[in-house]
Amino acid sequence: MAGETGLLSNEEDPAAAIKSIITAIVTDLRVALHRFDPIRVIEVARLACLPWAAEGTNSPMTPEAIVSGEGGFNRAELLALIVASDGDETLSDEGSQGAEESAGRATRSLSQVIGDALPKADRILKLASLLDIIGAEPEKPLAMLALMMRGSEMWIRNSSYPDMVADTVRQLFGKQEISQQLERDLGFDAAAAMDVLDACHELQVDRLNSRLWRLIDDFSAVSDDPAPADPEEMIQVWQSTWEPTAELITVTIDEICTATGLPASVVAAVLDHFTFEAVAWTPEQLVYEFTRGNNLLRTRPVLRSADGAAMLIHGAHIVTAVRESLEQHLKTTTVWEPYQRFRGDLLEARTKAAFRRILDSATTWDGFEYYVPANEAEERGKPSGFSKRVEGDHLIVQDDVAFIVEDKAVALTANSRTGDTRSFRRDLTGIITKASIQASRLQERIQRDGGLRIHREGWVDLSRIREIHTIAVSLDDLLFAHTATAELVKAGLLSSESIPWTVSIHDLDLITQLIDRPSEFLLYLRRRRDPEATVFYSAPDELDLFLYFYEAGLYVEPDPDLVKARMPFMPAPTTAERRRYETQAPAIITSRTEPLDRWHAAQVAINKSVRAGTTRPEDSDGISDSGGETEAAPPKPRMSPSPLGQLVDTVESRRDYGWLSVGATLLAGSFEFQEKMAKIPSLLLSEPSSGRCERTAALPFGNSLEEGWLLVWCTRPPGRPPASFERQMRDYLRAKMHQLGLPRGASFAYDETTGQLIDVFFDDHVGELEPRLQARLDQLRAPGDFDRFEPAQRAAKKRTKR
Repeated sequence: MAGETGLLSNEEDPAAAIKSIITAIVTDLRVALHRFDPIRVIEVARLACLPWAAEGTNSPMTPEAIVSGEGGFNRAELLALIVASDGDETLSDEGSQGAEESAGRATRSLSQVIGDALPKADRILKLASLLDIIGAEPEKPLAMLALMMRGSEMWIRNSSYPDMVADTVRQLFGKQEISQQLERDLGFDAAAAMDVLDACHELQVDRLNSRLWRLIDDFSAVSDDPAPADPEEMIQVWQSTWEPTAELITVTIDEICTATGLPASVVAAVLDHFTFEAVAWTPEQLVYEFTRGNNLLRTRPVLRSADGAAMLIHGAHIVTAVRESLEQHLKTTTVWEPYQRFRGDLLEARTKAAFRRILDSATTWDGFEYYVPANEAEERGKPSGFSKRVEGDHLIVQDDVAFIVEDKAVALTANSRTGDTRSFRRDLTGIITKASIQASRLQERIQRDGGLRIHREGWVDLSRIREIHTIAVSLDDLLFAHTATAELVKAGLLSSESIPWTVSIHDLDLITQLIDRPSEFLLYLRRRRDPEATVFYSAPDELDLFLYFYEAGLYVEPDPDLVKARMPFMPAPTTAERRRYETQAPAIITSRTEPLDRWHAAQVAINKSVRAGTTRPEDSDGISDSGGETEAAPPKPRMSPSPLGQLVDTVESRRDYGWLSVGATLLAGSFEFQEKMAKIPSLLLSEPSSGRCERTAALPFGNSLEEGWLLVWCTRPPGRPPASFERQMRDYLRAKMHQLGLPRGASFAYDETTGQLIDVFFDDHVGELEPRLQARLDQLRAPGDFDRFEPAQRAAKKRTKR
């Protein structure tokens, strides 16, 4: 890219110069590839561009490998568009940089020509990106998001795992009235379309593997045979593998019928519907549309040979082609409205299931209606007088934490994918902005009124809610729009005061599968929704942010002086704290998903084996290869080990009130800080107080009073009655919280005899203390006087040394 910018630095009109260069390269590629069969060109480009099988598989290539990877998809597609649209047009070599100027060059093999063509395809893609950057107007709202969207369409094929999206597509179109409408109109339904296209893709991969195995077998036979091999025969075998004829590449209708069990009429209807046709499009026009985000292969991924046999460049477009193409057709039918309602119902059910996976003990309201004030007069009154009834999608309450979730099943239009700002704004408003507004409305009522008046249920007391997280879940994968929160705020689509976590249902599903502790999920939301984090961290994919959270915390250093000003009782800022704050810089999180890719691929293989009856569900810790042996499955990505992990697990297993927020708070500290906290119980237990007095250690935690916590460790001496001990510790916790002005606190009680955790006391009292506790304030240590958490003898040695 740097070389291109230098080349164009002296141009009066760089954009025009770039377009001219792209046109010349396209012409050059047309001349170079024109004499070859387009099907053969595409296959050789596939072999050069597409990813090979992951390590550990027993085939050179797997269908999943050609779907899940990103390497070279756009290059192969670009060449396919150029050769598939060329027809029988006669090309002149005049003015072409790549014209074959000699008979010697004219005899070059297809592989050699493709080898020269791929760098040129790369250059087109890079020049197109540069052209987009030159034309961007970053000061305008949505300009950067539109730029990201177009770039994503050009460079990224699958932002979610294809098998997950395929399951969603099958569910979307599985309703009887929808599938029957498609069968009447098109001759097939979505399930048949998926089966046909999947079979075409898998048969192509099988053919490639057959050629590769034949090559391996033939060369092995030659090496074992003392007789000299026939060079021409070996060259023919080599060429038939890497430069096969169209018959060795494409798949016939009869073959697909055999693989799927579908009648020929259905298979033919599917292939005809999804076949790419370049009528009225020149190669230059197709390349231009491709580079601005309008990839015609997205909804028409099938290419046909002269005899009608079919091929796919890859399988990555199958699910998007089926869904978008069939949805476009349904818009012209009477079932479009029922289909849209079903989209919403499916998303609501999937969201509910995802949250139930990690918060199985929470109180939930799904698809509910509640009352809000209809005017200012009602706003000034009591909730019992509210008369406007509105809808909420999900309210999930776990003790002191509420999750407000809004589902948006609106789909991005084709114009939005090209970065058309008008369409893009309209679609993002329907998906993200409306969800944020609706979630914020519910949050406001909980915070102002201390509860909700829910239709047909009455008043629900939510006055103990101390933490609320708003979430917008979309059915579509919005690529950068999910993770570029700062740009959404800049464009006015979100308010900086109320930033929801925007996530696709596929990422939400996967994240809730990865979560080992519910407190990890709550901590991720705290970090992910932090306004500072939305500026400091950006990534092309939500899963990259989540896995970076697992790896490094997704943490933004607070201003230590500001923390001290907000919480005067905290220690004075250190030089190291100031340095960390001043030296941190915004970071772009690159791909972190390789371990997740391996784990997910293993899960897909296990699920296939379970469905086929060759593996039991409980055998999911191993993968059976072709030899029947079982090897260890790739490990699931997990959060970096925590020194407080055992305590968090114990707290979560006890299910005391507040366990979720307590666990997330314990995990929130740095590794070093958690190590110090983990040592506190043993330090207290190592030097019990004489008599029947407990030992305590109090620690304030947080960056502000509003979100701060008081964490207390205490010991119960032998013979101390449990009831009086609990009352004493709860009183101390509440009084100390009040002294510091902190809204939440937790106390961890250990038995001095056994050394085991025996109780967890949670407190979220705000407001004035009752008189008996008010009198205890004078007995507490000064607000800034906290324990050093060191054994007395160690502290004494330090004093003596000094």
